[in-house]
Amino acid sequence: MLVTKEAAFRGRPSDAERAGEDAVAPRAHTRSFGQLLGSQALLAAVGLACLPILARNLGPAAYGRFSLFVLVLGLLSGLDLARPILVRRLSSKRGELPSEAAPLAASSAWLLTLVALPVGHFVGGVPVALGLAVCVHLHGLAALPFAALSAAGRVGVGGSIRSCSWALALAGVVLLSFFTRSAFAWVGSFVLASALVLVVSHRAAGTRVLSAHLPSLGVLARHRRAALDVLGFAVASAVVAACDRLLLDHHVDADAFGCYAAQYDLAIKVNVVSTAIGNVLFPMLARSFSEEGELAAARRFVRVSSAVAAAYFVGLLVLVVFSADVARLALGEGIVDGDVPLVVPLFFVGVFVHLFGFLVTPYQRASGDYATHRRAYVASAAITVLAGALLVPRFGVHGAVATYLVSRVAEVVLVVVEARRIPRAALGSMRLAGLACMLACLVAAAAFALREGGLA
Repeated sequence: MLVTKEAAFRGRPSDAERAGEDAVAPRAHTRSFGQLLGSQALLAAVGLACLPILARNLGPAAYGRFSLFVLVLGLLSGLDLARPILVRRLSSKRGELPSEAAPLAASSAWLLTLVALPVGHFVGGVPVALGLAVCVHLHGLAALPFAALSAAGRVGVGGSIRSCSWALALAGVVLLSFFTRSAFAWVGSFVLASALVLVVSHRAAGTRVLSAHLPSLGVLARHRRAALDVLGFAVASAVVAACDRLLLDHHVDADAFGCYAAQYDLAIKVNVVSTAIGNVLFPMLARSFSEEGELAAARRFVRVSSAVAAAYFVGLLVLVVFSADVARLALGEGIVDGDVPLVVPLFFVGVFVHLFGFLVTPYQRASGDYATHRRAYVASAAITVLAGALLVPRFGVHGAVATYLVSRVAEVVLVVVEARRIPRAALGSMRLAGLACMLACLVAAAAFALREGGLA
């Protein structure tokens, strides 16, 4: 892979333009956020529209397999070592892409492939393993154009490419579900979507694929500390995110697991907004740390986080109160009123806590701190596995819900750590109290919703 100076940063500002950059940057970040939010809203809308059709056409058992495939694909995509390293370097220094960028992206892609093969075989056999490996390999190769887009202030373009491609993949799965329940339908649709992401992102960034992608152990060694922190964080996040469902899949029948997975998928759609916010925050805060200093970056982070948390609280409170109606409308009576009780209100509470992982992690990475969130999620992963091993075999679905809530310990740890480190002048005195009150209100609303028609 070869990247030219001119192509890598099309639209890079001149010295004259850079003088007025402080006034332009907020508009650029707002535009990027709007693009990301719009594309992820499209993905969420397509996902919600597809959910009842897939649940009915595939049936609970096959839908559970499909849900696991999408889960693992998303988690393995997060194992990309190259992207956060390149985004921080390019966003903070605004230099041209280094010569080691392509080998680093290739090395990360091949590592993802090696991990995907056994994981995919565990999830669904040889077809799923091969398809998953191809998907994550293509995703890893797209790290280079995505980093270039982020550094050029076009992070919204990169996010939109991926969200729209995944929306097309979901639509393809729905279309094929009228004719077959085969795993080849899921795999083939997402392989085509991953190839589309790679090609379109290269064209958007102006980068070109001119030769075979070969891994480089030397490049990985030069970035081993950051790479190990990113890898540790990603693996731990995958354990935290998947533990409840992987354990439940082995302790209940396929239909019960599919009903649980459908409710989880409904609630987790809200995280598309969190992902959009995190993708915008990372390059914005990296640039702020580099050019304005820690205090200015902290103030910007706290200001954005406070506004986002308040908006999330209002939206999730409405969803929790009307969760039974929302679940029946989106999933159908068979999913909600079957043997598996209504549990989606508790998932919505977890989504609120999970939000702070999407906010704090970009702030820490922008400051060059990859170790704190790695330690928090590794500890949380250990606690989650222990809780799941004890609760899921004994309590089934109820134990899986409890395991999911325990897994959100990681975000609580991140909030506590950053509350102690952020300068007092940036944090203020009442924000943490307000956050605790919002969480308490959501828990109370969830308890009411469950008493009306859920776990009670």
